[in-house]
Amino acid sequence: MIQGPNWDNSQEYPAIKSKEFDHDMQSVLHAITQIEELSKTISIQLKNIEKIATEKSKEIIKTAQEIYKIYDMANKLAMNLSTFTQCILSVNGKDEQAKQMMVKCQGLYAHLAQAYKPLALFLILAPDNMIEEYLKNEKTKEQKFQIEHERKTKETLLSLEEETLITSLAIDGHTAWDNLYNNIASLIECDVHLPTGREKMGVAKATALLQDSDSKVRSAAYQAIQEGWEKNVEVCAQSLNSLAGWRHTICKKRSTQIPQNFLSSPLHENRMTAETLDTLFSVIHEGKELGQKALRLKAKAAGLKQLHPSDLFAPPPKFAEAETQSKFTFAEGLQIVIDAFSDVDPKMGEFAEMMHKNKWIEGSVGDNKRPGAYCTTFEKSATPRVYMTYMGGLGDISTLAHELGHAFHSWVMRDLPQVQTAYPMNLAETASLFAETVVSNALMKKAKSKEEQFPIAFNDAENAATFLLNIPARFRFEKEFYEMRLNQNLSVDDFKQLMDKSWRFYYGDTLSEMNTLFWASKLHFYISDLSFYNFPYSFGYLFSLGVYAQREKLGKDFYKNYINLLRDTGRMTAEDLVKTHLNEDIKKPEFWRGSLKIIEKQIIHLEKILN
Repeated sequence: MIQGPNWDNSQEYPAIKSKEFDHDMQSVLHAITQIEELSKTISIQLKNIEKIATEKSKEIIKTAQEIYKIYDMANKLAMNLSTFTQCILSVNGKDEQAKQMMVKCQGLYAHLAQAYKPLALFLILAPDNMIEEYLKNEKTKEQKFQIEHERKTKETLLSLEEETLITSLAIDGHTAWDNLYNNIASLIECDVHLPTGREKMGVAKATALLQDSDSKVRSAAYQAIQEGWEKNVEVCAQSLNSLAGWRHTICKKRSTQIPQNFLSSPLHENRMTAETLDTLFSVIHEGKELGQKALRLKAKAAGLKQLHPSDLFAPPPKFAEAETQSKFTFAEGLQIVIDAFSDVDPKMGEFAEMMHKNKWIEGSVGDNKRPGAYCTTFEKSATPRVYMTYMGGLGDISTLAHELGHAFHSWVMRDLPQVQTAYPMNLAETASLFAETVVSNALMKKAKSKEEQFPIAFNDAENAATFLLNIPARFRFEKEFYEMRLNQNLSVDDFKQLMDKSWRFYYGDTLSEMNTLFWASKLHFYISDLSFYNFPYSFGYLFSLGVYAQREKLGKDFYKNYINLLRDTGRMTAEDLVKTHLNEDIKKPEFWRGSLKIIEKQIIHLEKILN
């Protein structure tokens, strides 16, 4: 009874093969036809957009406004169909009907994006006076920030024909490699040699065993996972090479006026500057020793000289004097989160209760479940969903808090136009990591002894190691890989050596060996729509600590300010958001160093407990 509940998404659609699902599919197809017809007027004028006569511009603006209205509706439905299908596949990666529908949904979304492309280009290329007129409409004015941000890419745009071609080729291009990887991940069978005997299971279940209290179980699971991925390394290598090759080709095409590189798009998507990224990693480098110290203390607690990669997410060892509970039922774990959320504001606690009551949380254990955890949203109903595999460890409670933090972020924005809720990945981690910190600190306050404080401090140290070592190692690996990929395809050995180098740079001598297959087993490297899905986590971790520090400063006014900050994440750049709501400059190291001081206190606290 430890495992979490199954979610119920039947409020959205009864099934893939249902009239409701088909109705929305047909609505999107009809909308695409309408958009394509209306877009002919826009397409013809794009080449001479700067020279359009006043009367003609009024006609074009009116058409553009109508296209956006239709597109906004169709986009919500297309996302809804895709989310529903993805939810089914996450729980059962072998569902053939869902697999086929996912490909169809991806094709539908690509078709919609392709139809919208003329308007997207118009909004970037049109003169300022036309954009001002376009934004006077009650519906289109909600796009103001998005349009202003996208107009920054004006010099990197290709012709309509080329942009349309890129969009249409994506489904059988880089997206296909993403799909292949996900299929492989769901089908890998791990042969785990447990102390109780051999057991075959999927990667998600085997990965969950890495949080087991028994080092033999963790070691067996780690070995089985490595063996499972080792059998697929050639396909993984080809997938990564192809994804990077695709992006390099696109960057080269877009560099005719302003040079573009592999970080240009991630920085634009995260609405932050290269200066901010450089500052962030300079401070992370300063804090590397804090992350390493956290791992040395974890090793000391376990009576080890060094940790093994299979120990990185191990639960805290038990004290002989007072054995701490190592497993929590889902109800117990959820209540811990509810209480911590309620301490910030009762509405936060009520939200967590509602998520469970509405069956919007998936936490069951299954052999065909995909690994990892995430939060998604059904755009049609503006309701969030949480996906994870809950097995009762403190790490699972932390993951539950993390994903419910994401869900809360989505929930407080539910009344905003969809275009204003599309926040970037670096700011997406604000609410999730804030929620983790809240739960951790709430548990620490409730602890009545050093023995009870220990597992909480231990978990804080694990977070420090993750965001100051593991995530930066991913960034370093991916950056060096993309630099090398400019000149050559990398072999399996190249990938292993590069990952070994990246891990050694950050982990130093804290581990007995490096996980040289991490490049294959980490799905974040294979997401076709996102590259460098790593630095946003460290950004979010340090930023969320900075936000958390505001609780004490603002007192009873904090919650209102926190909600306002979350609501603006989809309509401000990262720099402007922090300046507006925290009056800080994230291009300077002082803000980030303030977060390091909080981490340092956590590590010192763990050290005192152990001593």
